[in-house]
Amino acid sequence: MRAALWSKRHANLSALEGALALFDQAGVDMVVSVGDVVGYGAAPRECIHLLRQREARVVLGNHDAAVVGLIDT
Repeated sequence: MRAALWSKRHANLSALEGALALFDQAGVDMVVSVGDVVGYGAAPRECIHLLRQREARVVLGNHDAAVVGLIDT
């Protein structure tokens, strides 16, 4: 099994799409995000959708936690 480990995409859809394309070329079977799927970028919903489609494993980052009210901003 090949896994890709990354973090800090911060809702940057074009960066996520580019990374996923590279992962596909490399034959990655599992995507693991170690935090901050959302944040500064303009496409949090789209990024979350793509990761759900890939059944990615996601660790909650501080930006992710702030968006859902688990921590103060």
